[in-house]
Order: sequence, then structure tokens, then C-alpha cells
Amino acid sequence: MSPISPAATPRRGRLREASTPAATCRPGAILGPFPLQPSAAPQHSARSLPAEDLARLWPQLEPVEYEQRHLLQAPGEPIEAVHFPETGWVSMVTQLADGRSAEVGLIGSEGMVGLPLLLGSDRSTTEGMVQAPGTMLRLN
Repeated sequence: MSPISPAATPRRGRLREASTPAATCRPGAILGPFPLQPSAAPQHSARSLPAEDLARLWPQLEPVEYEQRHLLQAPGEPIEAVHFPETGWVSMVTQLADGRSAEVGLIGSEGMVGLPLLLGSDRSTTEGMVQAPGTMLRLN
């Protein structure tokens, strides 16, 4: 093995063109027809709650369709709602010290957007932006 040359320039990835992500599933394939029924698939975070907890929350959950690039939460701003993605996904993005931004998380049907509320804060340090459009259960 030869040693790495100190003069070697670090490789940088190429910039991606803006594009629309491929559909991850058919509209309505997971949720089924509205109105929603709390007995749907348990693999989704909101639907995997214990039955009595889900029964209390269910009347307050609102299905909302979000388009790509919709901002769900902004850094330092009050979190207005918790979102449970059913389809699509949300990118969690943070600002770096040099002004650039970096994706630090990806939330899909296994998680929720608005975690700081569970940890006792009404604000987030990250931006939550819809990366792939889809339906989310919104809890104000």
C-alpha cells in the first residue's frame, strides 16, 4: 500500500440537479379511503400507539397532503404541529457555522416531525422540509 499523498485534493461530490423524487407508493395505498380508520396498518408511528392512546388522539389527527419543499418547522420558530408521515418523507436540515446546510435526518412512516415537543421544548434547531410529497397525519 502506498501512503496517501498530502498534496491530494479531497474529493467532493457533484451537485445534484433539482428533480421530483420517484413515487414511493400509490396514493391511498397505505391510508385507504378517507375518513381514516384507527385500525389501519400498525407499522406507522401514530398507528402503532397503544389502542387507548390512539383512541384519544384519533379525533385530533388530520390527514394532510404536502408537496415537495413544504416547510413543516423552521429553526428557532415555535413548532405549530406534530406530523406523522404516512407516505413520503421529511428531511431534517441544519445550518452549519459557515452558512452551508446539511441534512442530518430523514423521517418517514416510522417517525414523527416535532420531536422537541416531547422533550419539553416548543422550538427546534433543525428545519423540517418535505423531501418526497405524501400524506401526513397532523396533530396541532
